[in-house]
This record gives sequence, structure tokens and C-alpha cells, in this order.
Amino acid sequence: MIKKDRQWAIIAYLTLIGFMIAYFVPKEKSDFLRTHLRQSFGLWLVYLAFGQVVSNRDSWTYSIAYWIVFGTLFLYGLVSAAKGSSKTLPLIGSYFQKIFSVF
Repeated sequence: MIKKDRQWAIIAYLTLIGFMIAYFVPKEKSDFLRTHLRQSFGLWLVYLAFGQVVSNRDSWTYSIAYWIVFGTLFLYGLVSAAKGSSKTLPLIGSYFQKIFSVF
């Protein structure tokens, strides 16, 4: 793993546009980068889907739980990428690896 792969992996977690940049810009992707691209893409999709559900409910309880859960997951992925580790996200990471194996 090279330093550039870690930088691209970190960028993928920052924003959805960051994911697109990290996916399309590097010409060669290592297994490390592919793992984090899958994690980031899946996390962004679930984040947006649950965001629609939470926004339909007018409850602070749901909103706070939503932000805590996804903030923690994004932070976990970001720290894992920064450390150079290919750990998957808790509970949902292995599903993302299977579903998005095209990346």
C-alpha cells in the first residue's frame, strides 16, 4: 500500500463527491483502496436512504440517533483508512464487500 492509496481512501469518506473523485481519478487501484471504496459507497447509500426515512419523521430522537450512528461509522472508516488498515465496518461492512464487488 502506498501513501497515495491512503489519501484516496480518506477522500472517499469525506463526501459523496469525494468518493466519485477517489473512484475515477486513480488509474490503478490497490486492494486496500478498493476495500475502502466499497465501504464508502455503501455507507453513503445507506446514509442517504436512512436520511429520507428520518426526515419524514419529525423527531429529535430519530435524528440524534441517525447522526450518532452514521457519524461513528464514517469516523471508523476514516480512521481505518488513515491508519492503513483494511478493516470492514461493523455489522454492514461485509455486506458492502459482497454487494459492491464490482469496484
